[in-house]
Amino acid sequence: MAVNQEPRNKIYNDWLLEQSGFADQMDDNLLTLGAMIDLSVVSTTLTVPPTSPVDGDMFIPAATATGAWTGHENKIVIWRGGDVSAWEIYDVSNLRARLIAYDETNNKLVVWSGTNWSLSSAVFS
Repeated sequence: MAVNQEPRNKIYNDWLLEQSGFADQMDDNLLTLGAMIDLSVVSTTLTVPPTSPVDGDMFIPAATATGAWTGHENKIVIWRGGDVSAWEIYDVSNLRARLIAYDETNNKLVVWSGTNWSLSSAVFS
């Protein structure tokens, strides 16, 4: 197991030489970093998972989400296709405010306040 987790984004670090758990936790780190580096979501208004998501599609489920998204409102959900074919969930509630994502449907930025996402007034064309 990793000795520490970075407090802001929960990335594992400080493994001891030959310590077990490195491979699994490093995989978690790389998936988290991959999701957060290009934080662009298809939509922030859906409550039902799409029937045919594309591998890597990201969403922020709206309130009263159902199906595979039940209980994951305000979290970041990513469709992992291929061998996995499942929704990967990233809980941002433990992250500091000011996390920014691009909402492709609204063509706007959404900002995490620490408790919820809100549309920014910035518009992109």
